[in-house]
Parts: sequence; C-alpha cells; structure tokens
Amino acid sequence: MAFKTPIARIRVLVPNPKKVGSKAWHRFNLYKDGMTPGEYLRAGGTREDLHWDEKRGFIAIPAGESSFSAATAAAPTANRSAAVNRIRALLNKTIENGCTEEEAMAAAAKAGELMDKYGIEQSETQIKAEQCESGIHGAHRARPHPSQWCAKAIADYCACIVYHKTGTGQIIFFGLPADVEVATYLMRVIEGAADRGYDAFKATRAVNHRRTRNDFMLAYTARVSARIREMLKARHTETLVTTTGQSLMVVKNAVVAEQWGDHKLRKAKTTTVATSGSLSAREAGMAAGNKVHLGTAVGTSATKLRLS
Repeated sequence: MAFKTPIARIRVLVPNPKKVGSKAWHRFNLYKDGMTPGEYLRAGGTREDLHWDEKRGFIAIPAGESSFSAATAAAPTANRSAAVNRIRALLNKTIENGCTEEEAMAAAAKAGELMDKYGIEQSETQIKAEQCESGIHGAHRARPHPSQWCAKAIADYCACIVYHKTGTGQIIFFGLPADVEVATYLMRVIEGAADRGYDAFKATRAVNHRRTRNDFMLAYTARVSARIREMLKARHTETLVTTTGQSLMVVKNAVVAEQWGDHKLRKAKTTTVATSGSLSAREAGMAAGNKVHLGTAVGTSATKLRLS
C-alpha cells in the first residue's frame, strides 16, 4: 500500500509579536494556519522569516501525517516541544522589545497557565522522560543585581534549583524546560521593576547614595519574595496533580533532583549589605514590591490567583 508524502504546513502559535506597522509585522500577518511554506512565500513572505519565526517558536512547521505514521508514538515529545515553544514565544514579549510592563506580564500570565496545563495533562512517566536544562539570567553581567535576593523564592515556585556563578552576576536555574523559561522571565521582570521603582524614588530626592539604594532594594526584594512564597503556598493548597494522580510539584522536584545528581552547591557566604537606615527608602521599596504585577505570572490556571 502506498502512502502520501507528508506535507509541511504552518501553524501560528502566538499573536503577531513584531513591532506594529513594521515590514516584519506585515509579513507575519501573511501567515495562515494550514498554509504551506510555499504558499507563504508566494504571498510575499521570506525564507528568512520562516527560519527565524520557527526558531523563536512563533510558528511551527510540522510535516502532515500520512495515512500511517509513527506520529502517535512521538506525540509526547512533540507535545513537550510545542508547549515549550509556545511559552518561549510568549515570554519573548519583553519590555525591552517594546512592550509595556502590563503586556509583558500578560504574556507571563498566559505562560504560567500553559505551564500548569501542560503539567497536569502529563503522567508521572512522561514528566520523568523530560530532560532538564539550565537557564541563565544576567549572562553578561559582571556583578550581581539586588534582584538576586528573589532568586530562591522563584526557584522554589518553579521547581528549579538555582545557583550564582562565582565572580559574575549570573543567576542560573536548573529544571524542566518550561519551568526554567518562566523562572528566568520572572527574574527579568522583577529586576526591571526594581530599577524603575528606584529611579522613580530617587527622582524625588536630592541625594542618590548606594546605601539608600540598598535600603530600597532590601525592602523591595523582601516583599516580592514574600508574595511569591504566598503564591507557592496557595499552589500547594490547591494540589495540582498529573493524569496519574501524583502531585505535580512533588514529581517535578523529584525529577530535577535526580537529574541534578551528585552536583554539590557550596553554601553562599553571608554578606553584610551596608544601608543608610532610610525609612523613606524602605517604605518606597515595600510599595514597589507590592506594585510589581506578579498576578498569575506563575499562577495556576484554575484559580487565577492575584495577590495584593
């Protein structure tokens, strides 16, 4: 029996992520679900766009299924890749790329929903089959940023292991791919909100001193970390489970620990941060920590948790 050759067809995974009105934005609007790459090129698209958008997870170009194929056997792997690609594409919408903080957090909220939805649709066996990876925040930074003080809370929430690379400002998360994407994204959002909050505070003061900045950042990161721990507690209370009835967080933590293996982390040295004792800086930092829109960035799809 002869089978037809599978036809590659484009699937659009995200809303148009390009700058509105740009040539790339218009070309992205040419995509239609189910069209072939050839049809896209004939409509005015470019091969460079196809390669770039697929690499970034904006589109997928899988081969169509023939009358008989191994697609069923490969479904778990394909689903994992699709989930991670969708999350990566959404989280690519950052403030640095022209989005507002609200738009960036809307992308994070959707990513959190996808992360949980995908996890609870899996069995324990499927989760154990996933390969952990590392995600780096601050890859080119020589010195750490105060937002690092939120890293442990983020890692706990995202079922990751986190460590700081000595002599650099790098924060590295180790965990399942989708969780690492959300963890590194949260670091970017929290760091950006910290800098903007302090800039707004110092604009009202005649003196900009490092110790005053430390007062602000200590209060800010303490409040943000507390909010993340509250979200973690609420998530455990809800007890998300996989298709086999196992606790999603318990299974993830076990998989990450097993793949981490015999790696050892040295206990970080206790450091003293010099402060000025500025009450106004601490109050401003606390207020900024309350204001930063975590929302459902790493929340659950069931409760749409929002904390004040």
